[in-house]
Amino acid sequence: MIGLQKYISDIKKKAVEHLRSEYNIDIFSLTDFELINFFLLDQAINKDHNVFIKTLDNEQKSDIYLPTLVSVAISLFFKNFCENTYSYKVGDILQKKRTRYKITAIKKEKYELEYIYKGTVTTVLDVTKSNLDKNYIITNSTYRERKVKTKLNDYRNLFKAIFNTDNFPSVFTRKAVVIIEKKDFLNELKTQSFSSKINLAKAIPYQWVNKNGKFETTPIPVDPMIYLVPDYETFKSHIFDSNIKIDAIIAIGKNKYQPDTFRQIKRDLREEEIPFAIVIGNENIDDEFEL
Repeated sequence: MIGLQKYISDIKKKAVEHLRSEYNIDIFSLTDFELINFFLLDQAINKDHNVFIKTLDNEQKSDIYLPTLVSVAISLFFKNFCENTYSYKVGDILQKKRTRYKITAIKKEKYELEYIYKGTVTTVLDVTKSNLDKNYIITNSTYRERKVKTKLNDYRNLFKAIFNTDNFPSVFTRKAVVIIEKKDFLNELKTQSFSSKINLAKAIPYQWVNKNGKFETTPIPVDPMIYLVPDYETFKSHIFDSNIKIDAIIAIGKNKYQPDTFRQIKRDLREEEIPFAIVIGNENIDDEFEL
């Protein structure tokens, strides 16, 4: 028991040192369990490692949903931020506060925008890329005159709080799929007990995809960085076959990695159809299925 306690203490110390050197994690009230898993997930995502994380009991299954999603989001935010090479183009729809804009022309590395106010089209000239990066968000919603309800404050505030920057991507080349129980996740999202400063439901760019292949409306109107699905088959049928590039598959809960599913995951890893996988649950993986 003393050896186990020392091991947990050592890994917690390593987790705190690493995470605080990379991100501002103090905005979250993380338990030791969440902190260590946050660290393991971050290491796996940034090093493209296959990982199995065992929860101690079934009661922890739902408690890991939101911390997992936040951990995945932060690690992917970092990757997308470092690799942000998006080039704005004519026709892009942008949002600044509660107003939508459209890029109508690009001249000598300056951008021309337009917006509609009381039926009148107004043009904004000579907008720089740094101005766009800092003050505008690329949206996947429609260009329209009326003011929009979602100001994207929580989305901005989460990124700024973690990375201490005003410049961040809103189109993502690094994406992940999380296999998860929708009802349990939504219940946990309502409480979001480990963060009181930011409404995570309006801060993380995710999208549900149901078994019938319906891509539900995103909670915030930006490019989804994380796709949530009920099972691996939904991912293969409706995301993989749509040629959406995915960096990682995360399965949460023992019913999400039953033997048949795990065989599929292992086969897809071997054939390099998916880069790597993370499995989280309270039931061991049989030796022949270990990653």
